[in-house]
Amino acid sequence: MSTICNDEGTFIRAVTIPNADVQGMLTKHNPPTLSKVRVGDFVEILTGPASKYCGTVIEKDSTSKSEEQLTVEVNFPTGRHFLVVADETCVKLLPNLPKNQREFWGI
Repeated sequence: MSTICNDEGTFIRAVTIPNADVQGMLTKHNPPTLSKVRVGDFVEILTGPASKYCGTVIEKDSTSKSEEQLTVEVNFPTGRHFLVVADETCVKLLPNLPKNQREFWGI
């Protein structure tokens, strides 16, 4: 619910929107479709301390929420690697990238 308040934050009145307008907005809304990331896919991590790193999904677990928890392995040329756990909305699928071009910094 939205309200109109004065400069001191005191409630003045509620903002109302006609139901027909709301229903029209709901019918026009197209929510984004989530990409279905699978084990073995190469992805870019979008959030957290490992953002902008890329790696391979090695595990996918369903949680109590609607999101899937992914475990992404980031491999460095030195042989070191680390694991990142993120939900599916926090990674971007990098499809059709040959395995010999997959690097932790991306393409």
